[in-house]
Amino acid sequence: MAKAAPKAKEKSKRKPRRKGPSYKGTTKKARERSPEAMDPKVAIIAKDPLRAEILAIAIQRPISPSEFARARGISTQVSSYAFKVLAESQIIELVELVPVRGATKHMYRANEAAFIGDKDWGALAPVLRPGVIGATFGNFNGRVAESEKTGKLYERDDVRIYWAPREFDEIAWKEHAEILAWVIEESERLAADTVQRRANGESDGSFKATVGLFLFPSPTHSEVVEMEKRQRRKERHKQQPEKTKPKAEKKRTEGSRRGTRAKGKGETKNGKGRRA
Repeated sequence: MAKAAPKAKEKSKRKPRRKGPSYKGTTKKARERSPEAMDPKVAIIAKDPLRAEILAIAIQRPISPSEFARARGISTQVSSYAFKVLAESQIIELVELVPVRGATKHMYRANEAAFIGDKDWGALAPVLRPGVIGATFGNFNGRVAESEKTGKLYERDDVRIYWAPREFDEIAWKEHAEILAWVIEESERLAADTVQRRANGESDGSFKATVGLFLFPSPTHSEVVEMEKRQRRKERHKQQPEKTKPKAEKKRTEGSRRGTRAKGKGETKNGKGRRA
């Protein structure tokens, strides 16, 4: 009697668990770029400190080229050119036209800040980093504030809000950075999938959402205390009036002036004597 063929195992309906982050996307592309290469939008901002300053303000509120020119103490022509470059690169966008004394004021606001990879951040000049990171944090804080004021922040039960202090060594830091890069890659994929399902009529609809990920070094308590001391010293120095010269130094200065005058008179008399 022939043996019955063994039954094929039923395939599990559960999706296989992903063992670890995949580096085939954002991180790999960033690492494959040459050290001099930067994201085009980051490179545009990095070429001019004024553009970083404009972006830092534009992510918080609308601003016009004329307003920025007055605040910065530069010509409107220079300011307008910086705004034009940012607008053409789709880093800022025109949001309002305000009539002012027969003219029209163009109000611009920044678009959502793009992800800055490790090579992009490393290639960014240190003097421009505060402006770029300020723009990123300002944009994120603005999104949180808008969601809180409109009540969107409290609508869902599956909202995720989390932050925690950590202590990492160099190995853990690099691994954590790669994990976040993978999360960003997956977030972009999910957004693209949503667009595709909506186009195919497979989605009931979509809604706006904000994803924020941050990983940065933090100061120790002693470093914070030292920084606060430096700030207090600077404030006291600004408040103090300009000190007058000490009396001894003042006397030496006056004596040297009298000596110079006396020497000049003597040379004149000697000159007359020689001519005689």
